[in-house]
Amino acid sequence: MRVRKTIQSGVVNLTKVKRRILTEEYENLQKFLHGKKNVELYSANKQQGERYYKKIKDGKKYPISIRKDLIDVRECESNVCDYFVKIPVAGRYGGVKVPINTHTEIEDDWEICESKLYRKNDRFYLNITIEIEVKEVQEYNGVLGIDLGLRNPVVSVALPSREAKFQGQKIKQIQSKYFYLRQQSKTGKG
Repeated sequence: MRVRKTIQSGVVNLTKVKRRILTEEYENLQKFLHGKKNVELYSANKQQGERYYKKIKDGKKYPISIRKDLIDVRECESNVCDYFVKIPVAGRYGGVKVPINTHTEIEDDWEICESKLYRKNDRFYLNITIEIEVKEVQEYNGVLGIDLGLRNPVVSVALPSREAKFQGQKIKQIQSKYFYLRQQSKTGKG
C-alpha cells in the first residue's frame, strides 16, 4: 500500500542573493495569482498556480507549488544543513539550490512528489510531499487507538475484542454538574 507523507523543513543559511531571488519569485506568484499577468515568473510555477488556485482571496498569500519532476533533493555532506533542494525560479537559469533542515530523514527509496514553498515571518519553509510503500498490519497488540473527543472525553479501542471502552466517566460527571450549575445561574433559580 502506498501512502503520502509531508516532511516539513525550514530553509536555512540563505545568502542575500538567494533570499532576493526566492522573495522575488514568491512575490511575483502572489501578483500573478491576484490578476497581474505580465510578471517574471517561472513557467511551471505559473502553470501550477493556474491549476491549483481557482479562488483567490484578497490579502492571502499562496505557496509556490513545485512539481515533482522539477524538484531535486540532495543530501548535504557538511554541517550547514541536512539537504540541498533545487527550486526552479525565473531569476536564475537552472534554479536556486537552497539549504534546508528537516524534522526527519528522507530515505533514498522514497518518491518525492509535489512540494510547496511557503514564506512566514520573512522565513521560507518547504513542505516536501513523499510517497512511500508501507505494509498493511494484519494483527495488533494492545491499544489500537484513543479518542480524546469533546463528547466522550476518553474512549479507547483494543483488539482482539474490538470493543470501545469509555474511560471518562468521572470527567463526564463533572461536566454534567457544571452544565447543570450554568443552567441554574442563567434562569435565576437556586
